[in-house]
Order: sequence, then C-alpha cells, then structure tokens
Amino acid sequence: MDCTIMPITKCIIPVAGYGTRMLPASKAVPKELFPIAGKPIIQHLVEEAVGAGITDICLITSRQKRAIEDHFDRNPELESALERDGKMTYLEQIRSLSSLANITVIRQTEMRWTGDALLHGRGFAAGEPVLVIYGDQLIFHESTTASIEVVSAYAQCQMSVVGVISVADEQVSRYGIVETLDIDEKIAPVARFLEKPKPHETPSRLANVGRFVLTPDVLDRLAELAETTENETFPIVWTELANAGRFTACTLSGRDYDTGNILGYFEACLDYALADPEYGDACRERLHARL
Repeated sequence: MDCTIMPITKCIIPVAGYGTRMLPASKAVPKELFPIAGKPIIQHLVEEAVGAGITDICLITSRQKRAIEDHFDRNPELESALERDGKMTYLEQIRSLSSLANITVIRQTEMRWTGDALLHGRGFAAGEPVLVIYGDQLIFHESTTASIEVVSAYAQCQMSVVGVISVADEQVSRYGIVETLDIDEKIAPVARFLEKPKPHETPSRLANVGRFVLTPDVLDRLAELAETTENETFPIVWTELANAGRFTACTLSGRDYDTGNILGYFEACLDYALADPEYGDACRERLHARL
C-alpha cells in the first residue's frame, strides 16, 4: 500500500510524563489539565487536531493521568445538575467534549522516551501517516493552526514533516534543532537534526516545537531500534531519515509556549486571555491598570 496518498485522520498525543517542572501543582493534577483561558491544555490540543481534519486521537497516557481520560468522557450526574439549574451553555460545552473525536487511551506502563511513547501508538496508526502533537506545547496563531500547517505541508511534499519555529540564541540548547537545505523556504528538506545543541554547534535557529506528521516508516524504524537499544531512538530515526532525504521541515507562523514550565505556562495564560473574545478587553484593562 502506498501510504503517501492517504489523508491524515489520526493523531497521537503523548501525555504520560510526570510533569516534574510544574511540581507541586502537577503532583495530583496532570499538567495537561491546567487551564489556559478557561480550557485545559489538552482540550486546546485536541480541538487543534480536530480542526486539521483529525477524526481519531490516541492519548499515550499513564496510570497517574486517568483524569485526562475522564475529561473527554460523559458525566451524567454533572449534566443532569446543569440541566436542572438551567445552565445550558455549560451543559452544551460539557456534552460536546465526548464527541470531539474518537479518543483511544493507551497507557505507557513505564514513562520513558518519546520514541517509546510513539511506539505505544503504532498499532493505533495501523500503517497510516499520523499527526503527532506534544502534550505540553501550545502554538498560538491568529488565523490558522500548527496542525493545519504541518498537515498541509505533508499533502504538498508527501513525506514526514516536522514543524519548526525560529528561536533566540539563548534558547537553542533547550530544543531539538533542525537544519534545512534552504533556510529561506517555508517548506524545505531537512539536512540534519541536533538534539539540544550549543548555539555554536549549528547555524540553525529552527526548533522542533512538537508538531509532526509521521509516515509509517518512522514508526517501523523505531520498532526496529527498540529491539537493540534501551536509549531514546527518536533522534536516531530523525537523523537517518533526514540523511535519506525523507524528512521535511515546515516553518510555522505562530508563537509557541512550553506549558510544561512555569514561565511558559504564565506566558500562554496571558496571551490566550488577551486574545479571548469575551474577556480579552477586560484583561487588557486590568493589565494596564497594574502596569
């Protein structure tokens, strides 16, 4: 089967990590459920995927993250209380969560590397290309989404795609960095991946920000490497496929927020609140008053 002509309808979102950078807040509540402008982070990501044409979503989770699964499940008692009290707007919002997409939950029995999390979703992918969204990475756009951009890039180039955003020199060592063959193009072949390099080790400032389209050969190669090593395999596969000319970078037009750390979370809360159609003006007025 030639998978390159298949539309993208499936998405994998790894959310199994401990969230140690957000302790103590994340001790009992998964960081993916922390609110950004009234919605949990994970709901922002699921809605982004659905907006890009995704119908089936696989959450790679863990036994500490049951609340994430519950968020997208029905709650008849809550729904009955809202209906009884005439809170129909809230009722509609709550009921819509269970019908956003077909959501599958797979537990990662031991929290390991990204490659291991993706392998847990290999059966779900079932030989199809999949969208991958990192569970703590929000990307804000005025008119589109990061998922729409990488899915569109896949449709154009017919190979695996990594979404990238330009970062400052002092941020380079925090990210996986992508070197491309044409730095002036929005969509360009990948020349090399570097995992959290020092700024002097690469001229590129294009950072992987947790949006991919992965073709089946990526997951197949991950499975092969998993049989011979217990180390992280995803960067190895990146490098191999980049060298073979089978990975493309898509420069995203939005602003990224690493909500897995306190400062990134604060920035996301602020910017999403200011952009909120209902509360944005009031937030802006209160910020001006305090500043």
